[in-house]
Amino acid sequence: MKRRILIIVKKGRIMQMNKKRMYIVIVLVFVVSLVKTNKVYAASDPDAQDIVSGDWQYWVKEGEAYIDNYLGKDTSITIPSVLDGFTVTKIDYYCFSRCDVAKSIQSVTIPASVKEICPDAFAECINLKQVNLNEGLEVIGGAAFYKCEAIEKIVLPDGLKKIGWCAFSRCISLDEIIFPDSLESIEDQA
Repeated sequence: MKRRILIIVKKGRIMQMNKKRMYIVIVLVFVVSLVKTNKVYAASDPDAQDIVSGDWQYWVKEGEAYIDNYLGKDTSITIPSVLDGFTVTKIDYYCFSRCDVAKSIQSVTIPASVKEICPDAFAECINLKQVNLNEGLEVIGGAAFYKCEAIEKIVLPDGLKKIGWCAFSRCISLDEIIFPDSLESIEDQA
């Protein structure tokens, strides 16, 4: 019986690995990549504990709630300004783009308490047509509304200071954006 050996070049050294070791290494690499992937979708603070309240999953930092995931089934969503006594100030990374109804969401209303919409928060919510933003919002992160193909018009609120890279990229129906005087920075391809 022939024994297969995998030869790997690592830092200029040739290493030999039998089939069993190769499978172990592949499994370990896969497991490590899963752990890293889960951290991308978890709260942006790795020490945060997720809390569930009704249709919302969130975490708390310095007394403020950061919405992490939408668990409901509604397609017309109003984000709460307070969850369990904590003021909602941030919509976290991938919040709506990874929820069960991401492709079905048609409208969203964001309260004045929200200061930041993180990158990719609504990315690829392809049927999102109406976005109601309120004063208090200061930052729209990169790719926040990437590929939200049904949005036709956005009115950006007074107080908005920054729009991140590709924030509205590939919003193919977007015909009109109304910018506030407070805007200080628009990054590439926003």
